[in-house]
Amino acid sequence: MLWLPHVADEKIDIGSAFYREWKLRLGGALHFQTVEVSGLENIPVKGPALLAPNHLNWKDIFFTAAVVSRQLYFVGTHELFDYRFCRHMIYKYSMRTVRPKFTKPIFKWLATYLARVIVPRVRRVGTIPIKRNDHDRQFFEVSKEYLRIGRAICIFPEGRIGDGKVLRPFKLGAAKILLDLYHEGRRRIPAIPIAIKGTEKLFLPWRRLVFRVGKPIYIDDFIEPRDRATLVGFTRGLQERVGELFYRP
Repeated sequence: MLWLPHVADEKIDIGSAFYREWKLRLGGALHFQTVEVSGLENIPVKGPALLAPNHLNWKDIFFTAAVVSRQLYFVGTHELFDYRFCRHMIYKYSMRTVRPKFTKPIFKWLATYLARVIVPRVRRVGTIPIKRNDHDRQFFEVSKEYLRIGRAICIFPEGRIGDGKVLRPFKLGAAKILLDLYHEGRRRIPAIPIAIKGTEKLFLPWRRLVFRVGKPIYIDDFIEPRDRATLVGFTRGLQERVGELFYRP
């Protein structure tokens, strides 16, 4: 079990047995999809790693956890820890996707039920909360601590949901985490580019879902005299690698 600081300086008990059970149930949702997976061998089976997929929908977390064999610690908005926000998010997504007005009572009930299921589990699987700004010190410190002790974290560098057609500009957060650790003497921590496709749609039977993993890149190969240039260069390189996977038919 792992104990790390989380929201409001609480201590969260993270058990790998719970994660395995959670992952198994998530995998069940993929049995009736057409799932295309490639490049999983590029994700190290142990040691620190930073996974960097594009972001299409909140289902990206479930899809990634179901596909990747090792335990991951996801970065998610701090609002996911709030029951009311989570319920509202699920409801709005359902209504936007399906739309008919007669479904409102059904989706209100569904959103309430799912929020009650999701919120406590968001904590227990070790989600790293992040506030919507570029200066969330707690997010950076917790993320670095996970990597220091050899865990794999998953960050969506777009910072928000995309439209499934083009990648949004990547933010510098992932690069900053790796550069800080580089300055500590922790070298060659792999950043793994990943492309996800299909999760922006409802998981209907035989829906095509794609999960492509590219070869890792390292902040060590982008070091410049000025840290800002290093951050920008690495982030640009990471986005190019994800783009190569994402725009492939």
